[in-house]
Amino acid sequence: MNSWPISLVLAQILTPTFAQAAKPSPTNQSPTVSLTAPADGAVYPDGAEIELTAQASDADGRIRHVRFHQGDQRLHSVAHPPYSHTWKKPPPGRYILTAVATDNQGAETTSAPITISVGAPANQSPTVSLTAPADGAVYRVNPGATLDLGLTAAAADPDGGSVQVAFLDGPTLLGTASAAPYVLPWNNVAPGSHALTARATDTQGASTTSAPITITVAEAPATTLYFIEADHLGTPRLIADATGKRSGAGTTANPSATARPTRTPTGTASASSSTCAFRGSTSIKRRGCIIITSVTTIRALVGTSLPTPSVCVVD
Repeated sequence: MNSWPISLVLAQILTPTFAQAAKPSPTNQSPTVSLTAPADGAVYPDGAEIELTAQASDADGRIRHVRFHQGDQRLHSVAHPPYSHTWKKPPPGRYILTAVATDNQGAETTSAPITISVGAPANQSPTVSLTAPADGAVYRVNPGATLDLGLTAAAADPDGGSVQVAFLDGPTLLGTASAAPYVLPWNNVAPGSHALTARATDTQGASTTSAPITITVAEAPATTLYFIEADHLGTPRLIADATGKRSGAGTTANPSATARPTRTPTGTASASSSTCAFRGSTSIKRRGCIIITSVTTIRALVGTSLPTPSVCVVD
């Protein structure tokens, strides 16, 4: 019978053990998990029972359990597939759901969240903005005249309902529009500064007020009507105001240039004209009523200083 040295026997027994202990352990891989039901964005009636379902797997081990969460609240834990849970009659509201899978080595993975609603969704307030008139606009109105404007707003309801738009000047209600396009005629606008807003109200009573815009209505500067008389050559000889007061000495002696021309202009002077001038030439080419637009030429030819603004008529 052979006798083996005890050191050789120990080496044969212990060497495989040491070699096995020295081999590094593989890194644990986290599990995978996804929520397959309910669908993201689903809406359930009040009192519904909602089926929660998940898929989970672990590449290098096994799934210990899958937990269903609503926000930070754990709803249920399932140790074996199929990973599902019936969530009974959650109260009305909006919920964010996730599933958390844990493997046999304790690694965890959380699914992408989904959002569901139970019962009627919360009403969203409408949107509104004033689109006309422009913020900072200034309107000048001739004395005795009136100003009419059109107010326009853009409005919508995120819930898809109808919207009524009220137009306000400060706290004063100017009127309402019940359907798009939201337009309101505003007549006889008073002089002064106006802070305008639009308020949209949906069918459930939620309302939103637009950012304010400011407009200014002011009287236009007063204008003076002047008559210009020309000689037979078309050269201006006299400027007189509407009362007959002579405003220029004339460039040559002219017996008729001592009073306001007596002929009635064949047209009407526009009060919106601000200054006086001859159109296209320094001499008057035709008789009748002509609205002139700059005082420069008249001052040079007639030697008078006209106030600005003025309205000039060739007679």
